[in-house]
Amino acid sequence: MLDALVAGTSDPQVLADLAKGKLRAKLPALREALQGRFEAHHALIIGAILSHLDFLDEHIAQLSDAIEAELGPTGQAAVRLAATITGVAQRTAETMVAEIGTDMSVFPTAGTSPPGPDAAQATTSPPANATPDADATAASSSASRRNKPRWPPPAPKAATSKPNTSASSPASGTAARGRGSAGGRRGGGSGVSGSRRW
Repeated sequence: MLDALVAGTSDPQVLADLAKGKLRAKLPALREALQGRFEAHHALIIGAILSHLDFLDEHIAQLSDAIEAELGPTGQAAVRLAATITGVAQRTAETMVAEIGTDMSVFPTAGTSPPGPDAAQATTSPPANATPDADATAASSSASRRNKPRWPPPAPKAATSKPNTSASSPASGTAARGRGSAGGRRGGGSGVSGSRRW
């Protein structure tokens, strides 16, 4: 239907008849849904998306052929066998064969499997001047970070502001009175100092 829309088909009846599978049981609703505006810019965008999907499909097919060629008859037989496992599809089976190989003699028993990523050993080494106590402290700190819950996030701290003490401080009042008194003396007895005397 999308290809038909990009090609210029706009008849809802014709477009709905292109439906496949379970969608054909909803033809009346589909015809109603296909009635609308489909303009040139819609066709341009959808056409670009469809072209990109075709490009990806082509390269996936090329890579699949290359994988089959690398597997050879023995590898392909192993992939088909692995694909019989419930939940294992073609791509997963190919990955399993690529990781494990086809030579099962390297595993002593049927219960032995190659180690997964969880069993991988650390490849880093401590610094030359590190002490056992430092290593233990680092390990404890790392464990505490891993065990610390990340949700819910900590509550935000309330904003605090320093009180304005310039207006209420006794010292500031004393300084203001002192300035007023000095001004009164300079002004010949008028001002705060004169009113304080009376």
